[in-house]
This record gives sequence, C-alpha cells and structure tokens, in this order.
Amino acid sequence: MRTWLAIMTVTLLVGCNAQEARKAEDEAATELKKAREAVVAEVKDDLKATEKSMDELRANIKDLEHEAAGVYRAAIDEADDAFDVANSEWEKVADGTNEAFKELGAEAREANAAVERQLRRLAALTGDVKDDFIREADAVLGEIRDDVGVLETKMADLGDEARKEYDSLATQFKKDYQAAENGVQKAKNAADDSWKDVRHDVNHDLLKLKSEVRKAHDKLVLG
Repeated sequence: MRTWLAIMTVTLLVGCNAQEARKAEDEAATELKKAREAVVAEVKDDLKATEKSMDELRANIKDLEHEAAGVYRAAIDEADDAFDVANSEWEKVADGTNEAFKELGAEAREANAAVERQLRRLAALTGDVKDDFIREADAVLGEIRDDVGVLETKMADLGDEARKEYDSLATQFKKDYQAAENGVQKAKNAADDSWKDVRHDVNHDLLKLKSEVRKAHDKLVLG
C-alpha cells in the first residue's frame, strides 16, 4: 500500500512539474512573440517616416527647372537604394522563424537612420533656411576634402600608368573643389535672401563633385 502511494505521489509530482514546465515554455514563447512584434512595429514606423520624407523631397524638386534637379534626383535615388537595404533588414526581423530579431532590428534601424541623415542633408541643402544650407554645404566640402586626401595617399602605391590617371583626376577634383568652395562662400556672403539665387548652382557643383570623388575613392580604395 505504501509503495503504491509513493508511486502515485511521484507520478503526480512528475505530472505537475511537466505542466509547470510547459506553462513556463508557453509564457516564454508569448513574451518572445510580443518582443518580436514590438521590434517589427517600431522599425516599420521608422521606415514609414523615412519613406514619407523621401516622397516629400521628390515632390519638392518635381517641377524644378534647373540642372541641379538631376543631381538631386540622383541623390534621392541613392537614398532610395539604401532604404531598400533597410527594408530588407526589416523583412528579416518580421520573419517569425528568425531568433536574432533584436540584432536584426538594430541593424535595420541603423540602416534606416543612415537614410534619414541623407534625406535631412538634402532637405537642408534645398530648403529655405540659410544656416542649415551652409552647415550641410560645409559638411559636404569637408567630406570631399577627406576623400581626395585618401585618394592622394593611396595613389602613392600605384604604378606609373595608374598614377597618371589618378593624378589627372585629383588635379581636376581640386579645381572643382575650389569652385564649389567659392560658391559656398558666395552664398555665405549674400545679403538677405539673395543666397537662394545661387543655392541650386552651389548644390549642383557640390553634389556632382561628391559623387565623382566617391566613385573614384571606392574604385581605388575598395577595388
């Protein structure tokens, strides 16, 4: 009799433990699902805001009759490509089978934040606030200057023929940089709202030069 009672007691204890274990697993799975859904929703909201900013920029330059419109569109298209990368990261987060959703969510947010920075720069360059325009124009000049400096450093390792090609490029970049810098200075010195008269000219030279320098930089440095 005692043996039977002992067996029943053990059986009941094992059953209770199994139930508690299943309950704990279910609760953990529910919490994990909630955490994933929260990350998915947060990242999606960020992406929607970025997409809205991009649409607004496109609308702002839609009817612009200036050669700068081309470089603006190219810059927005570049941001759009980066946005696609951020969106693909979000899709990985939304995939319910991927357990690394927190890490993927952080990567998606980081990628989206980079796109937002690009769009904020374009908005400042094309906007009506002079201080914002000057700040971003100076930042672009600094980036161009840094990239040209890296190019010149890397050129030291090139053979004679390749160095000739990049020597010519670097010389042209410096001339174009000086012209762009002069344009920015002209905008800085402009009285009242007259800086807006040169804004698109300055942006055209800046963004076109930045794109050309970046391509040369990536070709030489990244291969």
